[in-house]
Amino acid sequence: MRGDCKRKYTADAARPRFPEQTKRQAVQMCIEGASISAARVVGASATSVSGWVKKGEIALEQMRAISAWRTSGRVSTIVA
Repeated sequence: MRGDCKRKYTADAARPRFPEQTKRQAVQMCIEGASISAARVVGASATSVSGWVKKGEIALEQMRAISAWRTSGRVSTIVA
């Protein structure tokens, strides 16, 4: 039963704790050479920043794969 476990349920979806701009700033700091700990300047934990960087790397790999797939089928010919 729901009432027995003493948990509170809400119909509202949890909103993200950090806005996208803050996440991008932290990831950018890491890309520019700051350590994960230095990225805590934005007020996030090292674990959160590490996850954002990892997600960004995965997204970048997917974008590269899609780009490579799109260009691999094209044959470029030089007309002289």
